[in-house]
Amino acid sequence: VDRFGDYCVVQTTTAGMELIKDDIVQALIKVLNPTGILFKNDSKARALEGLTNYIELAYGEVPNLVPLVENGVKFFAPVHDGQKTGWFYDHRESRAQLKRLVKNKRVLDVFSYAGSWGVQAAAFGAAEVTCVDASEFALDIVNKNAAANNLENVKTLQGDAFNVLSQLKQQGEQFDVIVLDPPACIQKRKDHANGLQAYRRINELAMRLLVKDGV
Repeated sequence: VDRFGDYCVVQTTTAGMELIKDDIVQALIKVLNPTGILFKNDSKARALEGLTNYIELAYGEVPNLVPLVENGVKFFAPVHDGQKTGWFYDHRESRAQLKRLVKNKRVLDVFSYAGSWGVQAAAFGAAEVTCVDASEFALDIVNKNAAANNLENVKTLQGDAFNVLSQLKQQGEQFDVIVLDPPACIQKRKDHANGLQAYRRINELAMRLLVKDGV
């Protein structure tokens, strides 16, 4: 369960938890008294237990974009149409570390999704931030999140990350700080060799864009 103020977004990935989903809803209502509860059950992991995928409003109302504040920075999370529950709260403390790294720096945020890293970097004093993602929808949210914080130094590049990084290298671009948060390239044992190669390649491409002593 991820909580966004008065809204709860829930994922169940096992058959056992699916059986007690009504109990989960009642417990959340009793403890948190939320405005709305959304089941965002569209994870690939569900197929391993023969579960179908669905997105379902279980209680009240939940808008597509819900507000949150992370490390003092305002955001909107796309909980209906976004990845996972709409946000990756597990990176919150890691993103807070940007504050000591990005002041007056050029920052590149690759696989940016909704801009949680890039927009925070800009809010923490980066000179400029470039967010890269294949999804036009995600970059739309990046722009909304930058605007919510009155930040005008965030730009977006849509495209395959491997291609975009290669093009940036050809253009002679360099960055002081690069955030590289790729999706899972190794989901099953059979993916290991190809996934390892993909991780190595994307990291090599990124490191070639770093200034001396960049992070």
